[in-house]
Amino acid sequence: NTAVLLLDLVSAYLEGFSKSARLLTQNLRKSRSSHQMVFVLSYGFSLGFLNVSSSFPDVGGGASDASLAMGSSVFGHLYILANMLGSVLLYRAGRTDGWRAVQARWDFVLVFCRAWPTLVRLTLVAAFIFVSIGPWSMGHDVPLDLGDDNVGGIDNVRLTYDEYVIHLPGAPLGLAFGIAMSTLGCVAAVLCSEVWEGERRRCFARLVANLASTLVVLALQHIQYASESPSFLLMKFGSSFCGAFSAFSGTIGDVYDDYFGAP
Repeated sequence: NTAVLLLDLVSAYLEGFSKSARLLTQNLRKSRSSHQMVFVLSYGFSLGFLNVSSSFPDVGGGASDASLAMGSSVFGHLYILANMLGSVLLYRAGRTDGWRAVQARWDFVLVFCRAWPTLVRLTLVAAFIFVSIGPWSMGHDVPLDLGDDNVGGIDNVRLTYDEYVIHLPGAPLGLAFGIAMSTLGCVAAVLCSEVWEGERRRCFARLVANLASTLVVLALQHIQYASESPSFLLMKFGSSFCGAFSAFSGTIGDVYDDYFGAP
């Protein structure tokens, strides 16, 4: 729960930082390649990475765990309040710091933007290596492992073509499925908030997305608990797709800007 809270708070700060960088570079992005690079990266970072790193269903799950651990629903409400209030304050701080960074430390921003694609590629390679060797050292009790029977996974995944049979390890395949679900969730969030309603009613679109994703997660949890054989696919759909679709940090930013204006 503490990790979820910290992740949401950091995501809100980065949302504010990236939004300031995007807004300050959008006017000159068609005439200057450096502004175009910062605009695209900050926009993609917000829509892709931050949509996945924070989610409203996780806030609800953390509040539920806090209430059960402390034996009172008051602690659950305090957890939600700390998450929301802290995210709003850190989003504002991120907007301010992002504006200052673009204005005063433009060279550093360009260096980071040039290095970011390489960093992401290395992180993805490291993730696949980790989940490939992780089961050997920690067992199969990891949610990314498609071969874990405890989450309804399937072991010994095979692809057959004529007389050729390709055996695929469950852990990297499970990670790839989770990444695919997160990607689809980000695409759905963009279609909902950017295309469906656009700037005019973006907060309403965010509300619909968050409410729908939370209800789906609750329904999937009920199905999983009632089932004798939990489904790995449903688990990843709820955690990855619905988590990315809810877009916690993006919602905090849009609601703040709509009611309080840019800092």
